[in-house]
Amino acid sequence: MNKRRVAVIGIGLMGQGIAHCFARYGFEVITVTRKGENKMKPYLEKELRKKHITQEEFNQVLSNIVPVTMEDFDGDVELAIEAVHEQKDLKHEVFKKLEEKCHAETILATTTSTIPVGFIAQVVTNKSRVVGMHFCSPVTRMTIVEVIKGAETSEETIVKAKEYSLLINKEPLVVKDFPGFVISRLVQAVVNEAALIYMQGVADAETIDRAAQIGMSLPVGPLKLADLVGIDVALRGLDSMREMMGDDRYNASPVIRQKVYEGHIGRKVGKGFYEYND
Repeated sequence: MNKRRVAVIGIGLMGQGIAHCFARYGFEVITVTRKGENKMKPYLEKELRKKHITQEEFNQVLSNIVPVTMEDFDGDVELAIEAVHEQKDLKHEVFKKLEEKCHAETILATTTSTIPVGFIAQVVTNKSRVVGMHFCSPVTRMTIVEVIKGAETSEETIVKAKEYSLLINKEPLVVKDFPGFVISRLVQAVVNEAALIYMQGVADAETIDRAAQIGMSLPVGPLKLADLVGIDVALRGLDSMREMMGDDRYNASPVIRQKVYEGHIGRKVGKGFYEYND
């Protein structure tokens, strides 16, 4: 029996987690990058070293990964998930190519955290098959998926997006299309305020994070979360929200911009609000 096939376009932190989840549950996952390199292998090796996965899961997931370039991507998948940077032009470029390559029945999903799905769908002829599937980092451990219904997203597409979420053991929550949706607006507000508290010297990063964990029942503190996701990613999200909504609430804390200017953007470089040795 042929495996069910999905594609993930863009294999950064978010794309790696999404590909991991689908491959873990038996899907063949086509990972699409500019050069076609297998970015999943070093990611999985790191997960194995940290004992986040077993050798058995490492082998299973890696065996289900097929790396290709966009040029070599045949489009023969039932679901294509765009997970590139939060840049409007880049997302439009990807969706134009997906419409050219994928079957008419393929669901086209975006993992955008701030940009309205309706805006991304503008470049697609059949907008009814475009849907938002906003996963949360770390994808392998967070169980929620925001399923975002654009103005022209069909009910059939929403049902399928929910089904895919359930197949990889995620809980889908359907929300309306609006900049930032629900999760990003809540998370960005907390991360931005935590960074401001840190900049003002009210408390150090560990104290702020621990206070948020105990007082707000958060699984991870907001500053550690920013480090995990990438402070540069957090800044792009805040800037995107400010641009689209014209709301000063989304002005990034100066310390967030400073860390990006300094290159101290979190765990991926070994330094952000914390320092990392692994």
